[in-house]
Amino acid sequence: MKSYDYSQRKGVEEITWERFASLAAKLAERLANENIEIVVGIARAGLFPATAVACALRKELFPVRITRRLNDQITFQQPVWKVDVSKEVGGKIVAVIDEIADTGETLQIVQKGPGAGGGTRHHGVFGES
Repeated sequence: MKSYDYSQRKGVEEITWERFASLAAKLAERLANENIEIVVGIARAGLFPATAVACALRKELFPVRITRRLNDQITFQQPVWKVDVSKEVGGKIVAVIDEIADTGETLQIVQKGPGAGGGTRHHGVFGES
């Protein structure tokens, strides 16, 4: 398998740190009234916005890692768990945050992942909707 060719992706927006801060603030604002109890950030790059949102909401952050890649090369046909969802997340109202989503498959897998325990989820993809 090969690496992702980001240059061919549609809808990719390179952002400054100022734009990052603005997007994180907007996402935190949208989630503020949702009674979020925990933020789950999808590693690697999803941890950046997840950390910013967790800090803004003053909520705990739990990282997960699910990927098709190894050393940035696509290695697996289906996403593979590297770091499971913490059992502390189970039954909580959770914001699952990643930096990008094509099909939403990764967000759905994390929602149902080991330790998730059936909490209500609010998916957050970093960017404008």
